[in-house]
Amino acid sequence: MWATRVSFRPDRDGGDSRQKEERSHMAKIEGFKFLVVDKDTCHGAVRIDGTRTTAWMIAQDLANGSSKESLKEAYAINDDVLNEVFHFIRLNHLEG
Repeated sequence: MWATRVSFRPDRDGGDSRQKEERSHMAKIEGFKFLVVDKDTCHGAVRIDGTRTTAWMIAQDLANGSSKESLKEAYAINDDVLNEVFHFIRLNHLEG
């Protein structure tokens, strides 16, 4: 699947066990601070935590000639997040 590892983390809000069972299982991508995967969000694609912006979407925009500045503006992300997405794209050969 991906060259990077996925590790699951507990829900942030600490709800009761019934609520946790009904919630999706979000996983943080090992070695990445801003990237997560959740089978119930964006069809399980790797995405930026707190958004529905996937690494694949950014990879496609890069392949279509978008600049770093236009990506930051379009997705309302900073350099740290964008650089991490670029690193994930390179590691997993998502270039368009």
